[in-house]
Amino acid sequence: MSEKLSLNKSTIHWHIKKLREDNIVFSKADGKFSKYFINPAVEPDMLKWLKT
Repeated sequence: MSEKLSLNKSTIHWHIKKLREDNIVFSKADGKFSKYFINPAVEPDMLKWLKT
């Protein structure tokens, strides 16, 4: 993700942490990695926001 967005890994980590704290995303462990998903409860609002 940091390579795709040309951002430092610590910056990505900070933003993911904030999104998790606000219950916008959640993670699931997948071996030694974590996968992140949008919280289904906020997904419709996120899609509306992205379309504006």
